[in-house]
Amino acid sequence: MSHQEGGNSDSDKYEVIAAFILGLAAVGSALAGFEANQWGSTQLEAYGDANRLTTQAAAEYNEAVVAVNNDFAAVAQAKAHVIAARDARSGAERAQNLEIASYIYTTMLSEKAYRAFEFPMKYYVEDNAPGADTERAGAPQDEDIPDELLLESLEDELDDDYVDAMTAAPEGKFKEADARFKEGGKCDNIGDMFDLAGIAYAISLFFGGIGVIFRTKTRWTVLGISAFIFAAASLFLLFQPWTL
Repeated sequence: MSHQEGGNSDSDKYEVIAAFILGLAAVGSALAGFEANQWGSTQLEAYGDANRLTTQAAAEYNEAVVAVNNDFAAVAQAKAHVIAARDARSGAERAQNLEIASYIYTTMLSEKAYRAFEFPMKYYVEDNAPGADTERAGAPQDEDIPDELLLESLEDELDDDYVDAMTAAPEGKFKEADARFKEGGKCDNIGDMFDLAGIAYAISLFFGGIGVIFRTKTRWTVLGISAFIFAAASLFLLFQPWTL
């Protein structure tokens, strides 16, 4: 009778411990799955932002390249008139070419290109100025860039600093997109770690479940394996970043 009672006591103890471990493993598995989904959502958001920023940056970069090409073409045209004015044989021809060159510089260049030549800003026609195609914003209509400054512009060129300034905004977005993409990859790796922990909890549940079919002391060994896997998975999760 005492032997039977001892067996029942041992069985009861096993069932209590097994139920406790299985319950905790189930909770751990649920939490790991929840965190994996959360990090997956964050990953998709980061990848979406990266794609959006890349698209915007590509469009802005193309616009910047077009503007740069327009500036170089306008500068070449303006300098041709300045050279013609320098070599002109009559005062009227000289004045006409310089006026055309001034008009090109002040109305056809982007503001960054205009600033690169260090012309006074009071002669520049802003792109958004009302009547910018016919009037000078900030200067009388008949006031041109001084002749000496136009002649000096023959020595100046649009350099790499100008090109960098024109493409700075899209380049910044490209870098931001790259950073968001890397952040998405990091979130993906973290989510994988939680998925791995979920698998470990599932294995712990498996060993804890099959231990019930054993009627010998072997079941304690199987339960020990379950408990070890549960503890290892829980310890692993402690070192992972959580969204909770």
